[in-house]
Amino acid sequence: MEYIIQDKKLIWDFDEAESNATKLRDNNLFIEGIWNMKDTVGYTDTCVGVSMLSDDTFYFITFRGLGFTMRVAGDNVEFIKKQITK
Repeated sequence: MEYIIQDKKLIWDFDEAESNATKLRDNNLFIEGIWNMKDTVGYTDTCVGVSMLSDDTFYFITFRGLGFTMRVAGDNVEFIKKQITK
């Protein structure tokens, strides 16, 4: 799935048909060339949900149950907030 955020493509590479979590791609949310979810999370994980909050802000949830609010500013992706979702 692709989301346009400012002039960038936020790409979520997720297979909804796959029910085996071990077969899902790691670090599967990214903006090519400038950001990967591992940059924010700090370890390898899988994004299981993404939502656009505004023209420049998005939210994603990891398999381990952490939610992150992020903002795109030019060629930077800024961390805004982290929360536990489980």
